[in-house]
Amino acid sequence: MYYLGDQAQKQNDNHEGGISQQNNAHFIEVVGALAVLDFLDKPDSIAHEEHFYEFGLERDENDLRFEHFDRRQTLPKVGEALTRFHFFATWLQHHLDETMSATYATNLGLKNAWDRDPFYQDLRRFLFDYNSPDRQFISYTAWLRELRDNSRRFRPFNLRDGYDPQNHWDSMADLLEPDFDKSVAGKELKKKGLFGKSDVIDPKQIRVMLDKRLSQAVANDTASSPATALVRTFTEVMDEVVHGQQLLQ
Repeated sequence: MYYLGDQAQKQNDNHEGGISQQNNAHFIEVVGALAVLDFLDKPDSIAHEEHFYEFGLERDENDLRFEHFDRRQTLPKVGEALTRFHFFATWLQHHLDETMSATYATNLGLKNAWDRDPFYQDLRRFLFDYNSPDRQFISYTAWLRELRDNSRRFRPFNLRDGYDPQNHWDSMADLLEPDFDKSVAGKELKKKGLFGKSDVIDPKQIRVMLDKRLSQAVANDTASSPATALVRTFTEVMDEVVHGQQLLQ
């Protein structure tokens, strides 16, 4: 049994359901998801015994980042995977347009498919609320903003200011920090070079990695769809980027 709760509370209007029920995302929901992951890691033998678990933070504060997670249990479960995914979203929003002529984008046919293919339309809706119906803001980016703005703030990544509810679709995606070196809250990387202006996580190098990996993937697996190749290749490349910089160490 998992005991979940939080003393930090924010008053919300009561609605029985439907579109009016729009309480902001809360950190306790993240804890609930982590409980599921923890349970799945347990051996089958626990089904025959009683076990009770509680979630604890390294420090009980209202402004939470990855550094508040236990480094042996919680952080390995969620930190690296969420950072890989966040970098994926950041690339698609801020760096895809400038690399549409790159080898990886050409191999995927992204220039024509990005605005037309149902997979990419759904992906953009999931990440940025692109063309979401009835102003239902349920994207990954909306989730990050709501977690940041709640009474118990969970702020794993730095978001930019300037969100405009009246111009939601144009401003929601722009909340993501385009500079990978500044993305992870509390783990910002110091620029390198003589004048301190060179990127540590260099988008140009990421492009080279994508070109190489995707060319290999297309050559070795002709059965996979372009969408599958995109997700698999980005996962591999962003995993290498996160591990290479030891962002969450």
